[in-house]
Amino acid sequence: MYFITFEGCDGSGKTTQISLLANHLQSIGLKYIITKEPGGTPLAQEIRSLLLKSEIKDPVTEFALLSAARRDHVTNLIRPSLAQNITVICDRFFDSSLVYQGIKKGLDWDFMVDVHRKLVDNLEPSLTFLLDLEPEMIIERLQRSNNREINHYDAQPTSSHNLIREGFLFLAKKFPSRIIVVNANQPIKNIAKEIFEKFLILINT
Repeated sequence: MYFITFEGCDGSGKTTQISLLANHLQSIGLKYIITKEPGGTPLAQEIRSLLLKSEIKDPVTEFALLSAARRDHVTNLIRPSLAQNITVICDRFFDSSLVYQGIKKGLDWDFMVDVHRKLVDNLEPSLTFLLDLEPEMIIERLQRSNNREINHYDAQPTSSHNLIREGFLFLAKKFPSRIIVVNANQPIKNIAKEIFEKFLILINT
């Protein structure tokens, strides 16, 4: 079955587009679950709360916690679901670690990739949708959001949001067959249509 991930800066519209893709999957009769990282299981959710409480300055410690959450998430939710022919739609995965702890905080990529492979073996997303949006628009969206609690990941200066964006775009160039860049600065319905069309190509090839 299919493992679909969504990446991008917070405020880029991942939650909305995940919900719309799920509606499309339901319309064509595909079973699915929606999950997120860090999170998805009770243990991973506890780690998520810890990570959001205050910024962990040391990238190794932060990555270790995220990796523990990811291991539990993959072992107890993602793999079992895929084994039951259930499509998994996940808000963030290892790409986010490569960007936030790797590119932004300078953690060694080879180290991260080695740890990741040892923890989750050969699990890789079937397709990743990168919702791309300029940092100024991201900050504007976050500031006017009424139903979102701003955390330390959100409350970054424009320069940090720009570095994160550039990091994701770098990954998209590195893995072009898996990561699809979607312009998030367009009507929601247009974005959803583009994403579903790319998903249909995946399942029909």
